[in-house]
Amino acid sequence: MLVFIEIERKTRSPMMDLSLFKIKNFTLGNIAIFFNALARGAITLVLTLYLQGPTMDLSPLEAGIYLTPLSVSLASPRSY
Repeated sequence: MLVFIEIERKTRSPMMDLSLFKIKNFTLGNIAIFFNALARGAITLVLTLYLQGPTMDLSPLEAGIYLTPLSVSLASPRSY
């Protein structure tokens, strides 16, 4: 990430305008999206380990089938 930022600063026509991060709402929105994605990934990992653990004792295929509705609901676009 640091290398990307350095290259983008030195490039004449960058892929992303880094001055956008000076806008408070833009920066906070990106931070919120990052933590949201981190939490979604964490819950999927924890549920996978729980379903395959000694309490549920499911196979990886069965755990994947159980988690399919969760994955579909997290991947579907939200309409407001």
